[in-house]
Amino acid sequence: MGICNNDMCDKVVDVSEAMSNRLKNMSFLCACLVVLIHVPWAYPCGSFGWWFSEIVAKGVSRVAVPFFFFTSGYFLVNHIGEKDWYYLTVYKRIKSLLVPFCIWNLLFALYVTAISVVKNIVASNGIWDNISFPYARFLKIIGVWPLSPPELGPLWFVRSLLIMAILAPLLVRLARPFCIIAVGLAFALMYPFLYDNLYHPHLEIFRMGPLSLMAIFFTLVGVWVRLCGYNVIVKSKYCYALLTIGCFMLIGYGVLLRFGIITFGIIWLKLLAVPLLLLGILGIVPSKVRCPAIVSCAFPLYLSHDFVIELFRNFNSGGGLCAVCAIIIPILFSMIARNIAPKCCSVMWGGR
Repeated sequence: MGICNNDMCDKVVDVSEAMSNRLKNMSFLCACLVVLIHVPWAYPCGSFGWWFSEIVAKGVSRVAVPFFFFTSGYFLVNHIGEKDWYYLTVYKRIKSLLVPFCIWNLLFALYVTAISVVKNIVASNGIWDNISFPYARFLKIIGVWPLSPPELGPLWFVRSLLIMAILAPLLVRLARPFCIIAVGLAFALMYPFLYDNLYHPHLEIFRMGPLSLMAIFFTLVGVWVRLCGYNVIVKSKYCYALLTIGCFMLIGYGVLLRFGIITFGIIWLKLLAVPLLLLGILGIVPSKVRCPAIVSCAFPLYLSHDFVIELFRNFNSGGGLCAVCAIIIPILFSMIARNIAPKCCSVMWGGR
Protein backbone atom coordinates (compact mmCIF):
# COMPACT_ATOMS: atom_id res chain seq x y z
CA MET A 1 0.00 0.00 0.00
CA GLY A 2 1.98 3.02 -1.21
CA ILE A 3 0.13 5.83 0.55
CA CYS A 4 2.35 8.87 -0.03
CA ASN A 5 1.61 12.08 -1.85
CA ASN A 6 4.52 13.98 -0.35
CA ASP A 7 7.13 14.93 -2.97
CA MET A 8 9.95 14.04 -0.57
CA CYS A 9 8.87 10.43 -0.05
CA ASP A 10 11.41 9.04 -2.51
CA LYS A 11 14.31 10.88 -0.85
CA VAL A 12 14.39 9.09 2.50
CA VAL A 13 17.98 8.11 3.21
CA ASP A 14 19.30 5.48 5.59
CA VAL A 15 20.23 6.58 9.09
CA SER A 16 23.99 6.71 9.55
CA GLU A 17 25.60 4.56 12.23
CA ALA A 18 26.75 7.66 14.10
CA MET A 19 23.23 9.14 14.11
CA SER A 20 21.72 5.80 15.14
CA ASN A 21 24.14 5.53 18.06
CA ARG A 22 23.49 9.12 19.04
CA LEU A 23 19.75 8.47 19.15
CA LYS A 24 20.26 5.30 21.22
CA ASN A 25 22.35 7.18 23.77
CA MET A 26 19.82 10.00 23.83
CA SER A 27 16.97 7.51 24.30
CA PHE A 28 18.61 6.05 27.39
CA LEU A 29 19.33 9.51 28.79
CA CYS A 30 15.73 10.59 28.20
CA ALA A 31 14.39 7.41 29.83
CA CYS A 32 16.36 8.38 32.95
CA LEU A 33 14.99 11.93 32.71
CA VAL A 34 11.43 10.56 32.57
CA VAL A 35 12.12 8.79 35.86
CA LEU A 36 13.14 12.13 37.39
CA ILE A 37 9.89 13.68 36.20
CA HIS A 38 7.80 11.03 37.95
CA VAL A 39 9.74 10.89 41.23
CA PRO A 40 8.07 12.80 44.13
CA TRP A 41 10.39 15.63 45.17
CA ALA A 42 9.79 17.24 48.58
CA TYR A 43 12.95 19.05 49.66
CA PRO A 44 13.00 22.31 51.64
CA CYS A 45 13.01 25.40 49.45
CA GLY A 46 16.57 26.56 48.76
CA SER A 47 18.25 23.23 49.56
CA PHE A 48 20.44 21.36 47.07
CA GLY A 49 17.69 18.77 46.52
CA TRP A 50 15.20 21.54 45.83
CA TRP A 51 17.46 23.22 43.27
CA PHE A 52 18.11 19.85 41.62
CA SER A 53 14.41 19.08 41.38
CA GLU A 54 13.60 22.55 40.02
CA ILE A 55 16.36 22.72 37.42
CA VAL A 56 16.71 19.07 36.38
CA ALA A 57 13.51 17.19 37.24
CA LYS A 58 11.14 20.06 36.40
CA GLY A 59 13.32 21.72 33.77
CA VAL A 60 15.89 19.72 31.82
CA SER A 61 13.83 16.52 32.03
CA ARG A 62 11.04 18.13 30.00
CA VAL A 63 13.01 17.43 26.82
CA ALA A 64 12.49 13.66 27.22
CA VAL A 65 8.95 13.15 25.91
CA PRO A 66 9.32 15.57 22.96
CA PHE A 67 12.50 13.72 21.99
CA PHE A 68 10.70 10.37 22.01
CA PHE A 69 7.95 11.74 19.77
CA PHE A 70 10.53 13.31 17.45
CA THR A 71 12.38 9.99 17.21
CA SER A 72 9.12 8.15 16.59
CA GLY A 73 8.36 10.40 13.63
CA TYR A 74 11.94 10.14 12.43
CA PHE A 75 11.77 6.35 12.19
CA LEU A 76 8.09 6.19 11.23
CA VAL A 77 8.95 6.69 7.57
CA ASN A 78 11.82 4.18 7.46
CA HIS A 79 10.23 2.14 4.68
CA ILE A 80 8.03 4.74 3.06
CA GLY A 81 7.61 4.26 -0.66
CA GLU A 82 8.10 0.50 -0.40
CA LYS A 83 5.28 -1.90 -1.17
CA ASP A 84 2.83 -2.22 1.75
CA TRP A 85 4.94 0.13 3.87
CA TYR A 86 1.92 1.31 5.85
CA TYR A 87 0.74 -2.19 6.79
CA LEU A 88 4.29 -3.18 7.72
CA THR A 89 4.65 -0.03 9.85
CA VAL A 90 1.44 -0.69 11.77
CA TYR A 91 2.21 -4.40 12.16
CA LYS A 92 5.66 -3.62 13.57
CA ARG A 93 4.13 -1.16 16.07
CA ILE A 94 1.61 -3.77 17.17
CA LYS A 95 4.49 -6.02 18.24
CA SER A 96 6.76 -3.31 19.58
CA LEU A 97 4.15 -1.08 21.28
CA LEU A 98 0.67 -2.61 21.60
CA VAL A 99 1.78 -5.92 23.12
CA PRO A 100 4.00 -4.29 25.80
CA PHE A 101 1.26 -1.71 26.42
CA CYS A 102 -1.29 -4.40 27.27
CA ILE A 103 1.11 -6.53 29.31
CA TRP A 104 2.54 -3.75 31.48
CA ASN A 105 -0.80 -2.01 31.99
CA LEU A 106 -2.28 -5.24 33.37
CA LEU A 107 0.83 -6.03 35.43
CA PHE A 108 0.71 -2.59 37.05
CA ALA A 109 -2.99 -2.92 37.88
CA LEU A 110 -2.26 -6.27 39.59
CA TYR A 111 0.78 -4.79 41.31
CA VAL A 112 -1.15 -1.83 42.76
CA THR A 113 -3.94 -4.17 43.88
CA ALA A 114 -1.42 -6.48 45.56
CA ILE A 115 0.10 -3.56 47.47
CA SER A 116 -3.37 -2.50 48.63
CA VAL A 117 -4.14 -6.06 49.80
CA VAL A 118 -0.87 -6.21 51.78
CA LYS A 119 -1.59 -2.83 53.39
CA ASN A 120 -5.07 -4.03 54.39
CA ILE A 121 -3.65 -7.20 55.93
CA VAL A 122 -1.01 -5.25 57.88
CA ALA A 123 -3.67 -2.80 59.10
CA SER A 124 -5.97 -5.71 60.08
CA ASN A 125 -8.65 -4.48 57.69
CA GLY A 126 -10.69 -6.52 55.28
CA ILE A 127 -8.56 -7.80 52.45
CA TRP A 128 -10.59 -5.97 49.79
CA ASP A 129 -11.27 -2.78 51.74
CA ASN A 130 -10.79 0.38 49.66
CA ILE A 131 -10.21 -1.71 46.54
CA SER A 132 -12.64 -1.22 43.70
CA PHE A 133 -12.75 -1.59 39.95
CA PRO A 134 -15.19 1.00 38.61
CA TYR A 135 -16.00 1.13 34.92
CA ALA A 136 -13.62 4.02 34.28
CA ARG A 137 -10.70 2.19 35.92
CA PHE A 138 -11.37 -0.91 33.83
CA LEU A 139 -11.14 1.27 30.73
CA LYS A 140 -7.87 2.71 32.06
CA ILE A 141 -6.48 -0.79 32.59
CA ILE A 142 -7.10 -1.70 28.97
CA GLY A 143 -5.90 1.77 27.97
CA VAL A 144 -8.91 3.09 26.09
CA TRP A 145 -10.19 5.71 28.55
CA PRO A 146 -9.59 8.91 26.50
CA LEU A 147 -9.80 11.48 29.31
CA SER A 148 -6.89 10.22 31.39
CA PRO A 149 -3.63 8.27 31.13
CA PRO A 150 -3.71 4.45 31.27
CA GLU A 151 -3.43 2.57 34.58
CA LEU A 152 0.36 2.70 34.26
CA GLY A 153 0.63 6.45 33.69
CA PRO A 154 3.77 6.61 31.48
CA LEU A 155 2.05 4.35 28.96
CA TRP A 156 0.04 7.34 27.69
CA PHE A 157 3.11 7.99 25.56
CA VAL A 158 3.06 4.45 24.11
CA ARG A 159 -0.64 4.85 23.34
CA SER A 160 0.13 8.08 21.50
CA LEU A 161 2.87 6.37 19.48
CA LEU A 162 0.36 3.74 18.37
CA ILE A 163 -2.05 6.45 17.27
CA MET A 164 0.73 8.25 15.37
CA ALA A 165 1.57 4.99 13.57
CA ILE A 166 -2.06 4.52 12.55
CA LEU A 167 -2.10 8.12 11.29
CA ALA A 168 1.20 7.71 9.42
CA PRO A 169 -0.18 8.40 5.90
CA LEU A 170 -1.84 11.59 7.15
CA LEU A 171 1.31 12.68 8.98
CA VAL A 172 3.35 12.20 5.82
CA ARG A 173 0.96 14.44 3.91
CA LEU A 174 1.06 17.07 6.66
CA ALA A 175 4.86 16.99 7.05
CA ARG A 176 5.34 20.41 5.48
CA PRO A 177 6.57 23.63 7.11
CA PHE A 178 3.19 25.38 6.90
CA CYS A 179 1.33 22.54 8.65
CA ILE A 180 4.06 22.09 11.26
CA ILE A 181 3.98 25.81 12.07
CA ALA A 182 0.17 25.72 12.31
CA VAL A 183 0.23 22.78 14.73
CA GLY A 184 3.07 24.42 16.66
CA LEU A 185 1.05 27.63 17.06
CA ALA A 186 -1.97 25.64 18.24
CA PHE A 187 0.25 23.83 20.75
CA ALA A 188 1.72 27.14 21.97
CA LEU A 189 -1.70 28.76 22.38
CA MET A 190 -3.08 25.74 24.22
CA TYR A 191 0.02 25.29 26.41
CA PRO A 192 -1.22 27.33 29.42
CA PHE A 193 -4.46 25.32 29.43
CA LEU A 194 -2.70 21.97 29.12
CA TYR A 195 0.44 22.23 31.26
CA ASP A 196 0.38 25.48 33.20
CA ASN A 197 -1.65 27.68 35.51
CA LEU A 198 -4.81 27.64 33.36
CA TYR A 199 -4.95 23.82 33.17
CA HIS A 200 -8.44 22.43 32.67
CA PRO A 201 -9.16 18.69 33.08
CA HIS A 202 -11.67 18.68 30.21
CA LEU A 203 -8.75 19.35 27.85
CA GLU A 204 -6.86 16.25 28.99
CA ILE A 205 -7.56 14.60 25.63
CA PHE A 206 -5.21 17.19 24.06
CA ARG A 207 -2.56 16.75 26.78
CA MET A 208 -2.09 13.03 27.42
CA GLY A 209 -5.08 11.75 25.49
CA PRO A 210 -5.40 10.34 22.00
CA LEU A 211 -5.16 13.84 20.44
CA SER A 212 -2.06 15.05 22.29
CA LEU A 213 -0.86 18.23 20.56
CA MET A 214 2.67 17.60 21.80
CA ALA A 215 2.64 14.16 20.17
CA ILE A 216 1.35 15.48 16.86
CA PHE A 217 3.75 18.44 16.70
CA PHE A 218 7.02 16.69 17.56
CA THR A 219 6.13 13.60 15.51
CA LEU A 220 5.46 15.85 12.51
CA VAL A 221 8.83 17.53 13.03
CA GLY A 222 10.54 14.13 13.10
CA VAL A 223 8.78 13.00 9.92
CA TRP A 224 9.67 16.25 8.14
CA VAL A 225 13.34 16.14 9.19
CA ARG A 226 13.66 12.57 7.90
CA LEU A 227 11.79 13.19 4.65
CA CYS A 228 13.79 16.28 3.73
CA GLY A 229 17.04 14.58 4.69
CA TYR A 230 18.03 17.46 6.95
CA ASN A 231 21.02 16.71 9.18
CA VAL A 232 20.25 18.22 12.58
CA ILE A 233 23.81 17.59 13.78
CA VAL A 234 26.81 19.58 12.56
CA LYS A 235 30.44 18.62 13.15
CA SER A 236 31.27 21.24 15.76
CA LYS A 237 29.89 20.50 19.22
CA TYR A 238 30.76 23.90 20.63
CA CYS A 239 27.61 25.55 19.32
CA TYR A 240 25.49 22.81 20.89
CA ALA A 241 27.37 23.15 24.17
CA LEU A 242 26.73 26.90 24.16
CA LEU A 243 23.08 26.30 23.27
CA THR A 244 22.73 23.84 26.16
CA ILE A 245 24.36 26.27 28.59
CA GLY A 246 22.07 29.05 27.37
CA CYS A 247 19.02 26.86 27.95
CA PHE A 248 20.22 26.04 31.46
CA MET A 249 20.35 29.78 32.05
CA LEU A 250 16.79 30.09 30.76
CA ILE A 251 15.71 27.35 33.15
CA GLY A 252 17.48 29.20 35.98
CA TYR A 253 15.47 32.25 34.98
CA GLY A 254 12.37 30.11 35.27
CA VAL A 255 13.37 29.11 38.82
CA LEU A 256 13.62 32.81 39.70
CA LEU A 257 10.09 33.18 38.39
CA ARG A 258 8.96 30.67 40.99
CA PHE A 259 10.34 32.94 43.69
CA GLY A 260 8.39 35.85 42.26
CA ILE A 261 11.63 37.80 41.71
CA ILE A 262 10.79 38.10 38.04
CA THR A 263 7.23 37.78 36.80
CA PHE A 264 7.36 38.02 33.01
CA GLY A 265 7.46 35.26 30.44
CA ILE A 266 7.33 31.98 32.38
CA ILE A 267 4.92 30.25 29.98
CA TRP A 268 6.74 31.27 26.82
CA LEU A 269 10.07 30.53 28.48
CA LYS A 270 9.12 26.87 28.81
CA LEU A 271 7.99 26.72 25.20
CA LEU A 272 11.28 28.21 24.02
CA ALA A 273 13.67 26.32 26.29
CA VAL A 274 12.47 22.76 25.65
CA PRO A 275 13.08 22.43 21.86
CA LEU A 276 16.32 24.42 22.04
CA LEU A 277 17.63 22.35 24.93
CA LEU A 278 16.61 19.18 23.11
CA LEU A 279 18.65 20.22 20.09
CA GLY A 280 21.59 21.23 22.27
CA ILE A 281 21.75 17.94 24.20
CA LEU A 282 21.25 15.88 21.03
CA GLY A 283 24.24 17.65 19.53
CA ILE A 284 26.62 16.81 22.38
CA VAL A 285 25.68 13.21 23.22
CA PRO A 286 28.29 10.67 22.05
CA SER A 287 28.01 9.15 18.59
CA LYS A 288 29.31 5.81 19.90
CA VAL A 289 27.54 3.43 22.27
CA ARG A 290 29.94 2.67 25.10
CA CYS A 291 27.75 0.33 27.18
CA PRO A 292 25.24 -1.34 24.82
CA ALA A 293 23.90 -3.69 27.52
CA ILE A 294 22.84 -0.70 29.62
CA VAL A 295 21.78 1.61 26.79
CA SER A 296 19.50 -1.11 25.41
CA CYS A 297 17.54 -0.95 28.68
CA ALA A 298 15.95 2.39 27.76
CA PHE A 299 12.49 1.02 26.94
CA PRO A 300 12.40 -1.51 29.83
CA LEU A 301 13.40 1.34 32.14
CA TYR A 302 10.60 3.51 30.78
CA LEU A 303 8.03 0.74 31.20
CA SER A 304 8.93 -0.46 34.68
CA HIS A 305 10.31 2.49 36.69
CA ASP A 306 6.85 3.42 38.01
CA PHE A 307 6.67 0.08 39.85
CA VAL A 308 9.56 1.21 42.06
CA ILE A 309 8.20 4.74 42.46
CA GLU A 310 4.78 3.39 43.45
CA LEU A 311 6.39 1.41 46.25
CA PHE A 312 8.10 4.57 47.55
CA ARG A 313 4.81 6.48 47.29
CA ASN A 314 3.17 3.99 49.62
CA PHE A 315 5.81 4.81 52.21
CA ASN A 316 5.35 8.54 51.57
CA SER A 317 8.90 8.71 50.34
CA GLY A 318 10.67 10.04 47.28
CA GLY A 319 13.60 12.26 46.35
CA GLY A 320 17.12 11.18 45.43
CA LEU A 321 17.00 7.64 46.84
CA CYS A 322 13.76 6.96 45.01
CA ALA A 323 15.24 8.30 41.76
CA VAL A 324 18.37 6.16 42.05
CA CYS A 325 16.39 3.01 42.85
CA ALA A 326 13.86 3.69 40.10
CA ILE A 327 16.70 3.82 37.57
CA ILE A 328 19.04 1.09 38.80
CA ILE A 329 16.48 -1.59 39.78
CA PRO A 330 14.69 -1.73 36.38
CA ILE A 331 18.05 -1.79 34.57
CA LEU A 332 19.35 -4.67 36.71
CA PHE A 333 16.03 -6.47 36.40
CA SER A 334 15.98 -6.19 32.61
CA MET A 335 19.61 -7.32 32.25
CA ILE A 336 19.08 -10.35 34.51
CA ALA A 337 15.71 -11.23 32.98
CA ARG A 338 17.13 -11.14 29.45
CA ASN A 339 19.71 -13.74 30.44
CA ILE A 340 17.15 -15.98 32.16
CA ALA A 341 14.18 -15.72 29.78
CA PRO A 342 15.21 -13.89 26.58
CA LYS A 343 12.14 -14.88 24.54
CA CYS A 344 9.70 -13.81 27.24
CA CYS A 345 11.54 -10.50 27.67
CA SER A 346 11.50 -9.93 23.93
CA VAL A 347 7.68 -10.13 23.98
CA MET A 348 7.32 -7.99 27.11
CA TRP A 349 9.60 -5.26 25.76
CA GLY A 350 8.43 -5.30 22.18
CA GLY A 351 11.42 -7.05 20.67
CA ARG A 352 13.98 -4.77 22.33
